[in-house]
Amino acid sequence: DLGSVTVTITPAGAVSAGAQWRMTAGPDTGWHSTGFVIPNVSAAGNPYTVTFQAAAGWTTPPNITKITVTNGATSTHSGVYLMGTMALIPGGAFQMGIYNGAGGHPVTLSTYYLDAREVTIDEYRIFCTNTSRTLPMQPWGSSNPLRPVVNVTWQDAADYATWAGKRLPTEAEWEYAARGFRDDALYPWGDSIRPANANYGNPAGSPVTVGSYPANGAGLSDMAGNVAEWCRD
Repeated sequence: DLGSVTVTITPAGAVSAGAQWRMTAGPDTGWHSTGFVIPNVSAAGNPYTVTFQAAAGWTTPPNITKITVTNGATSTHSGVYLMGTMALIPGGAFQMGIYNGAGGHPVTLSTYYLDAREVTIDEYRIFCTNTSRTLPMQPWGSSNPLRPVVNVTWQDAADYATWAGKRLPTEAEWEYAARGFRDDALYPWGDSIRPANANYGNPAGSPVTVGSYPANGAGLSDMAGNVAEWCRD
C-alpha cells in the first residue's frame, strides 16, 4: 500500500527564513518547503517521523512522530515555528512560592516553551512597525537595540506575544522556569548573588544587552535582574 505525506509550515516569516521539513525514512528524505507532497510512501514502513530544519531567528518545532500512511491517502501535518529563541520547559511539579524551605503550594505544569531571553528594543520595534504602533519611550535611549524593551504595558506585552504567535506565561510557568529546576533556591543559580550573576543594584546604571549573564538550568537568561517581566495572570 502506498500513500503520501505533506507538511504545512507556518508562519510565513519562518518559511521566508528557510524553514523546511523532511522525513527521516522513506522514499524521499530530502529537505522540502511548506506544502510539498512526498508520494509513494509505503505503509509497510509505518510509523514515520518528520523533522524540521533550523531557521535563523525562529525556534524549530518538535519532531512529528508516529506518522502513518494508508493506501491512496495523503497524511497531512503541520509545523509551527516560533519567533525568536525559545527553550522547551519540560512539564513537572514544584512548590510554588516556597522560601527557605517554608510555605508554597504544589503546582503541576505541562510542557511549554518560554523565550530564552527578554524581548529586545529591536524586536519590539519591528512589532510596532508592523502594527502601526509607536515605540514607547526608552529611558536609557535606543542606541543599543539589544537592550530589553521597557515601558511596555501588560496589554502591549500580551499583544506582542499574540503577534509573535505566542502567549504570556502564567505566574506559575514563569516561576517554575525562573527557578531553573532548583526547587528551593533563592536565585536561579543558588542561594547567594554577586555581580557576575545578574544586573542588579544598578551597578551598570541601566539595563544591559539581553543574555549578558549565564543562563539558568532551564537555558533562560535574565530571570533575575535586568528588567521586570510580565505574566499572563
